[in-house]
Amino acid sequence: MFAIRWNSCTVFSVLIVNLGLVKCEFSVPNLQFEAYEPKGFRVSIPADDGVQLFGFHGNLNKKISQIEPGDLSEDVTRPENSIWSYNNKDQALQVGDTIHYWVFVQHKYLGYRKSGELKVDRLIKPSENQCNAANTLVNGGSKGCINQVIFEDEFGTGIDSNKWTVEHYIPNQGPDYEFVSYQSSACQVIDNKLKITPTVLTKQELGQSLDLKKGCTRSDITECVQKFGAIFLPPIKSGKLTSKFKFTYGTVEIKAKLPTGDWIYPEIYLEMNSNQKERIYIAYARGNKALNFNGENIGGSCLYGGPDESLSFRKFASLQKQKSQKAFTEAIHVYKVSWTPEKIELYVDGAKYGETTLTPAFKNSAQLVLGVGVGGINDFPEGSTSNGYSKPWKNSDRDMFKDFYNQTSNWKSSWTDSSLLVDYVKIRAI
Repeated sequence: MFAIRWNSCTVFSVLIVNLGLVKCEFSVPNLQFEAYEPKGFRVSIPADDGVQLFGFHGNLNKKISQIEPGDLSEDVTRPENSIWSYNNKDQALQVGDTIHYWVFVQHKYLGYRKSGELKVDRLIKPSENQCNAANTLVNGGSKGCINQVIFEDEFGTGIDSNKWTVEHYIPNQGPDYEFVSYQSSACQVIDNKLKITPTVLTKQELGQSLDLKKGCTRSDITECVQKFGAIFLPPIKSGKLTSKFKFTYGTVEIKAKLPTGDWIYPEIYLEMNSNQKERIYIAYARGNKALNFNGENIGGSCLYGGPDESLSFRKFASLQKQKSQKAFTEAIHVYKVSWTPEKIELYVDGAKYGETTLTPAFKNSAQLVLGVGVGGINDFPEGSTSNGYSKPWKNSDRDMFKDFYNQTSNWKSSWTDSSLLVDYVKIRAI
């Protein structure tokens, strides 16, 4: 048998010989509701891996209990166009109507319920309801309709483990060799926003081994444990999320406040599944307010985006760039990437600032990454200065972690607004 989730954090597993608790690993996504002229409506959820059945039960303009089938109901046993949907072609609706509902979703043989209200605030004309097949591939399989939302997160009350892997590892195998360990405790949801905050380890923490074996998200033991000894530990604790959702082509829109602080940078990019060194940057601006290199300020007032295969400082010559009088790290902005089979376009606050032709490396599936990095070997050029002092490490030096930490007095005071804040993420088929 399967268990049923009643909008709680645990599910009760109904077995023949035992009654036990199963950790909640799935939550029913928010329903997408479309009401049409002159009649008909659709209620849908994305076709996530593991979903086996979608059952809708509703009443028009009257309450429904979670034990009655409802006047509007159907059990859907297979998805179409990357969505599970209940389609009612006969029910006429008017603006102001309310459908009271409960839905049942079977996910990996466990059952989950969600209840609520769907209010009609507009009616969609038939021409708006046409499905034009998209180029987007979802999880390596079915295509959706152009402009259809295929993934979104508004970060309600917590990080959805069904959507995200909260990274927990030490990036000792590169490719950036950033000065951090990624730990789940650095990732929080506060006031409906994802908040990822880098913090400096204490002397006591730096004087002992770093053991992330419990919950480590890497298979290589060297990225799960680093013994105290001759090699200095990564001096910063930070956070990173990787989407479990994979797709090829689409528009990615992210409303975010980028982190501020010397030698900090946001990690907001699509990572190709075929090669982690191949990325499409969505929003990149260094946290340094004034970072001088060869007479140019390449700090927070320079926004970068686009595809990169090099993973070295050379990438900044090929990425698209937008300059501003104010640092992009000072305020919330909406960043967008449009990724098609032909090209990649970059936007900030609705204004296009760059375009590049797509190469074969970026015609594979990708996952979305959200995180905060510090230092490393690929993001800050040798010879750069920040607020009058030189970059406190050399990329080729085995003691770069230690050298960076020993100059804490130079950079720590700039970390007063060092968190990455993400309001929402939305990905549409294209």
